Amino acid sequence: MGTFAATALAVAAVLAMADSAAAQTSSVPTLFGEELYSCANTPVSGCRSGLNEQGTQAFQVRCNADGSGTISWQATGLAIGPYSGFFTESGRADFGSGDPLSVGKPLTSVQITFRIESPLGVVEGRKYLSEPSPPLNYGFGRCSLTSLQAGASSGILRYEAVIYPSTGGSFQDEGRAYFHVFTFGSQTTGQEELLSDAGQVLEYFYSDLAGSVTVAPATDTNTVGDQHCVTATVRNAYLINQSDVNVVFSVTGANPQTSSTRTTDANGQAIYCYTGTNVGTDTITAAADVDRDGTVEPLEPSGTATKIYIGANPTTVTVSPTSDTNTVGDQHCVTATARDASGNPSANYRVFFTVTGTTLGRTASSGSAVTNASGEATFCYTAQFPGTDTISAVVDADKDGTAEATEPRGTATKVYVLPVSTPLCQVSISDGGWITAANGDRASFGGNAKVAKNGSTQGEQVYQDHGPAQPFTVKSTNILAVTCSGTEATIYGTATIDGVGQFFFRIQVSDVTKSGKGDRYGILLSNGYYSGDQPLRGGNITILRK
Repeated sequence: MGTFAATALAVAAVLAMADSAAAQTSSVPTLFGEELYSCANTPVSGCRSGLNEQGTQAFQVRCNADGSGTISWQATGLAIGPYSGFFTESGRADFGSGDPLSVGKPLTSVQITFRIESPLGVVEGRKYLSEPSPPLNYGFGRCSLTSLQAGASSGILRYEAVIYPSTGGSFQDEGRAYFHVFTFGSQTTGQEELLSDAGQVLEYFYSDLAGSVTVAPATDTNTVGDQHCVTATVRNAYLINQSDVNVVFSVTGANPQTSSTRTTDANGQAIYCYTGTNVGTDTITAAADVDRDGTVEPLEPSGTATKIYIGANPTTVTVSPTSDTNTVGDQHCVTATARDASGNPSANYRVFFTVTGTTLGRTASSGSAVTNASGEATFCYTAQFPGTDTISAVVDADKDGTAEATEPRGTATKVYVLPVSTPLCQVSISDGGWITAANGDRASFGGNAKVAKNGSTQGEQVYQDHGPAQPFTVKSTNILAVTCSGTEATIYGTATIDGVGQFFFRIQVSDVTKSGKGDRYGILLSNGYYSGDQPLRGGNITILRK
């Protein structure tokens, strides 16, 4: 076969191994990985076994005295790859201008037309040198009438093709191609021409069309009103970045955007920016418009990224419900909603709550909570005695951990009222009731309370803590409400402590047995004193409904 053919096949093998190792299959039909082999009459080293009867070829060579020359050929043979079948082609390679290489003269022109017929479709195209005066390493040719052989080889041809899949439609493809042609024979015509039907045509295809699109950053979080930019990188099937590819960007989700097209630069990258004004999650899609028809088809490669927009610094806070009325002892909850200037919810901001007003016995008069994704924070409390409260919510807009007068504020009103008395309810304490209070002191109590049919109340209550922890005496001045439910009763009223002041009290009792064994008593005062719910050590509690 000679030094020329062996060198050319070695170059081809290296190129094929390097590119196939990095190959990725494109979703768009391409010739990536396609191989053409033509061997007839005489098997040649490098042709695949069994292919020598699969095709024909005819070569015409002109050799000049200075080593330059022309090889023209027509060939048929076997196509192997994404479009396996048979191929036909016509080609011409010119070589000889410029400095000689160790294996021949540099190529000056290559023009090849080809057609592939496969059960999966038909391919028509051409191959050519990409520059009119290419550098020496673009390929070489050599011919010798003395040894009756000639050949040409290049690893950097360009190809353009149209693929007509059997399923319908057409697709443009382009990229890099390797070709090798070699012939030998015994016929000469004239002094400088060689005619032969023995030889070899060998070609590989490596599509430049986009095989993948990646979008960076893949995920990101910004505040609404901030611009966000992504970079789409387009690579071909063998992971080389591709320039001059149209990339169609689209955004769906909280901030949908009209599709926009950018073209990749020399690094195969295209940049797209947009500004979200709504809180939520966006999906950014970048699709390579491979066929340049301005439309993104399902087969064209694409990539996605996720963008999360969160609320900007809050400028307002509202509290709901703005007003409400509850019975003492019932829990009340409010929700503060923080929003930015555009009305978007502001997430991850702390809201400070305070309760001021006339109610007493609150479970909490202040607290804080962090807003959720909807900009909401919740606060709850309970008051044991009647009154009206103002609930204030201040959002920590500057996130310094304190509520300041200049920061957004909202308020709501809460009214706590006594329960409606239970008509004909009567509660009496007899036989010298006493308990051990929560503070360890002995405490005695007595009294009665009842509700008329029309709901009016009357009665009196006395409670004495005998110390030593906290000695004092409570005497009622007014019975405000009495409720009965089964064996349970609650008495609300006002009283003096040690003969002075005006304090709310709530007495809760249980009438478990007629003898008083197991009965319970507990008193809560608006000054904070609580005896606890204690079993009777003496006395008897009677609850009646007449």
